[in-house]
Amino acid sequence: MIQIDPYNRIPLYEQVLVKIRQLILREVLSSDERMPSVRELAQSTGVNPNTIQKAYKELERTGYLYTIQGRGSFVASPEHIHDPLRKEQIIMQLEHLLYEAQYLKISQARLVALVTPFISDNEEEPHD
Repeated sequence: MIQIDPYNRIPLYEQVLVKIRQLILREVLSSDERMPSVRELAQSTGVNPNTIQKAYKELERTGYLYTIQGRGSFVASPEHIHDPLRKEQIIMQLEHLLYEAQYLKISQARLVALVTPFISDNEEEPHD
């Protein structure tokens, strides 16, 4: 399910968190799907269970996972995700990429064609 690079400079818990988040966003993991237990994932990845637990807690805090006592962790539906920091990171990355695209003279038509399939009518939360 997840492969971790122990030689990567990114902390292990963050690697676990990012990989699980990617699996959720790409719909490899679907809403209400049961996640492997902390122990199972620790064993399959070779990562300390405390590290897996830290990643699960952060994913739960930001709404990607929810836990039912005694049954385990599950993938939350998208409307439960509340991750304002990640949203800001995405906006900053997009702005940077758009400036670079403008500098490299990538056409507006090509950019719109790339972005359009990902745009929906989702209302963004009020911005500070």
